[in-house]
Amino acid sequence: MPRPTVFLGPLEISGYYGNLEAGLREIGTAARLVTLHPNPFGFTQSTPNPWPARAAQRWVLRHRVWPTPLRLISGGMFVLSSIALLLWTIPRFSHYVFSWGTTILPRGLDLPILRFLGKTVVVVVGHGSEARPPYMGTQPVGITADRLAAETASVVRRLRHIERWATTVVGLPTTSQFLTRPFVDFYAVGLPTPPAPVVTPSSLSDEIVVLHVPSKPEVKGSALIRAAMDEVLATRPHVRYVELTGRPHDEILSAIASSSLVVDQAWSDIPMAVVGTEAAAQGVATVIGGYAWAEWERLLDDDSRPPTITSAPEDLASTIARAVDDIAGTRQIGTDARAFVTRRWSLAAVATRFESILLGDPDPHWVVDPTDVSYAWGCGVPRERVERLVASLVERGGIRALHWRGAAAAYGIDQAEAEPRT
Repeated sequence: MPRPTVFLGPLEISGYYGNLEAGLREIGTAARLVTLHPNPFGFTQSTPNPWPARAAQRWVLRHRVWPTPLRLISGGMFVLSSIALLLWTIPRFSHYVFSWGTTILPRGLDLPILRFLGKTVVVVVGHGSEARPPYMGTQPVGITADRLAAETASVVRRLRHIERWATTVVGLPTTSQFLTRPFVDFYAVGLPTPPAPVVTPSSLSDEIVVLHVPSKPEVKGSALIRAAMDEVLATRPHVRYVELTGRPHDEILSAIASSSLVVDQAWSDIPMAVVGTEAAAQGVATVIGGYAWAEWERLLDDDSRPPTITSAPEDLASTIARAVDDIAGTRQIGTDARAFVTRRWSLAAVATRFESILLGDPDPHWVVDPTDVSYAWGCGVPRERVERLVASLVERGGIRALHWRGAAAAYGIDQAEAEPRT
């Protein structure tokens, strides 16, 4: 069987697809990342975009600044550029990996076209909110039940279209409540992590530097993290807190290299996210808060679980305090994390797993039955917020409004009593 030629895109997500491209090339598979939207964090591409994608990006930039009447023009030209890109890809690629549940054409209109042409199409919906139920994520304060129900139904429709036409769906067990067909576990495949210079204790001063680098502070729970750090700093003058927001990727990597400990986020649904992998690659440990740790204990064996310092959101202050008080132990966790990403999540290791998906031969242990998805508390929000959003939907439309067969058990809802209001 000839090796695939792989299209990656049309969005770059935290450097994942550039790293996957590098890994696929490292194992001898032709791959190319093409993006339709400019990346705000400075992630670069190894190969410049072809002309249709460059045109699409120009129209995106114009769309952002043009007044509303002219946006019809920029939107239309973006669609035409996307069609041109699709036509450009067809003779060049046998396999497509679509990121963030997003394809080249709007609304996934290219999925049936590509399948009709005999292409293999892998759609990744494992990064976060592209598949997560809206009632488990960040929503505007005061959002109405009607609006929330509409957003929930929209995500469900989009995922059904993807499930119908994709060869394989790659999802996350903590965000795939709406999926109805078996999917490949995104986290079992891993996050491709390039090597980086290790931060050794000899390169650090006696000062302990705790770093927080939120791309979106409200989603990362930065206010809660700042409050936790205030408690830590009150009795530890040798600890310094550094927070960087919205900075270029290279600057973030440099800050990690100068840190003793990274605090990622307050409400995560995975035990090591991208910032954690970047810290791990440099031998720096990460504290990460969330509600999903029991779920990942069930899903991952010890060899597959990345070494991080996990915490309940309400325990962040005490968790960080223990980490800085036992800095030698924390550095050992960083060393273990570096060994993990070097062994399990190297560019070549992740690319080899991903290629097996492209060839239709993933490890059966990576395949998840959606009926086994049981995590209920989302990401980027406190548990109480999820409870309120769920209650508003159930009051409006009954338990059916949640569109998740596991909702009754997850939230302790009596289905007989959960009838919509009249």
